[in-house]
Amino acid sequence: MNQTNQTNQTIFSKFVWVNPDISLYGGQISLGKTSLKTKDIPKDLISEGGLKLVAPSTFNPLQKHRTQVRTLLLESGQSFLGGYAIPVDKWKDIERSLNDIKTSFQKSVQTFADSWALNVQEWAEKENHQQHRDIIIASAPSSEVIKTRFSFEYSAAHFSPLQGSEAALEGQVKGLYSDIYKDIAKKAENAIRSYEADKSQISRKMRSTINSIVEKLKCLSFVSPKLAVTAKVISDYFEAVPMPDKGNLPKETQSRIAILLVAMKNPENLPDLATVLTAQQDKVSSLRNLTQPAKEQKCDESPMKNKPSEALKDETTSENMCEFEEDIPFNDADQSDNHQTLEADDSTPPSVVLF
Repeated sequence: MNQTNQTNQTIFSKFVWVNPDISLYGGQISLGKTSLKTKDIPKDLISEGGLKLVAPSTFNPLQKHRTQVRTLLLESGQSFLGGYAIPVDKWKDIERSLNDIKTSFQKSVQTFADSWALNVQEWAEKENHQQHRDIIIASAPSSEVIKTRFSFEYSAAHFSPLQGSEAALEGQVKGLYSDIYKDIAKKAENAIRSYEADKSQISRKMRSTINSIVEKLKCLSFVSPKLAVTAKVISDYFEAVPMPDKGNLPKETQSRIAILLVAMKNPENLPDLATVLTAQQDKVSSLRNLTQPAKEQKCDESPMKNKPSEALKDETTSENMCEFEEDIPFNDADQSDNHQTLEADDSTPPSVVLF
């Protein structure tokens, strides 16, 4: 057996492939099963060619379970071949958590079914829906049928490469390695966006973000030893950052955390993060030395003083030199006004089931 095949077998024996299958009813019925024409129906009653039978907001308690599953599986695993690669030593804990989410999901389905008839009636009697009230109510399935339109299942398996598939599997493994770095870079970018959206100081909450990144890299280090090296670089760097127990974080602490996040947001930096961080810190030190005279003359006049979020620019100009001594730039060239949270990035739309 060649070395490539041995490597792939070792990797595939160290994770469980998990495929969650959560089906959510869309709360509508095909227009083809009614006498209604699209042109005759208010826009808020139509969705993907179907007639809405209840307000979309009634599904919110059910939709959150899909997000919870994805978040759980990505904490220590990685998307892989339509499912998730979960380290073997994490599987038992994750399996228990999946079962807990499933139990919660089933309770939410029962609650939804119990209030189904009332929700249909309230939706049908909405002011601009009353013309179609009778059709809406008559088209709605019973609560017992509704319960069958929701399901929560998952499957788990080990992969074993077959003879002749070594090259293809090697490509999948390499893809998983790069995907992990892309996911970590995305987490760093989201942390930056969250900071910028809040327009406040970097807080201690950043510790949990960094810790989750380190833990994920360590869990997935079976894919490549480079992931463990990157985890150690991040951990060692963050542990060396002064973190007081109380009060606001000092500017120096915020700046050093910002250096880390800026370096991590580019996935190409992560394999050699130690070198990148050293270069970033050297650059900041040089800028501080260069801007010291300007700081003494201009800092009291600067409109940016005490506003780190406004001073975080990629291009250092004479106007913000004095702030740069304490504030490290986030690259905001690719940022949009619509900042997203991690949960929002991880969420997926519900599948729609038409009767």
